[in-house]
Amino acid sequence: MQKNVVIVVDDDLTILELLRYQITDAVGSNCDVELATSGSEVDELLKSLKIQSRIATVLVTDYFLDDCTGIDIIQRVLKVYPACSTVLLTGQHQRDVERISTSDVTPDRYFSKPWNSFELKSHLNNLIAKSSEASNGPE
Repeated sequence: MQKNVVIVVDDDLTILELLRYQITDAVGSNCDVELATSGSEVDELLKSLKIQSRIATVLVTDYFLDDCTGIDIIQRVLKVYPACSTVLLTGQHQRDVERISTSDVTPDRYFSKPWNSFELKSHLNNLIAKSSEASNGPE
């Protein structure tokens, strides 16, 4: 059985690698971590995941990217994986939240940069546990 996937999107390679490390540390035994730096890379990743019959369980994305916003990324992922949980990272929390409030899509959780790694890891563990319970059904 293949592991579920956490998709991580940020156009800053240093932050992307830090997120990969922290997320792998938190949920790597239960999920694969796939990285993307742009909307176009996310599109290619989604195609690849579908071909491989893999499921994106969690999306972690930055708000500002070179070619789109984190909201655009969330919309793309939710079209393919409607049950995917979404986490948005933002460097300008209040202003970004105000922009998002006019959007049709709302992330499940926000983290301001710099984020607290313990809180992020804990939140991701909870999301993965809930996803596993939902896919396994009641015992």
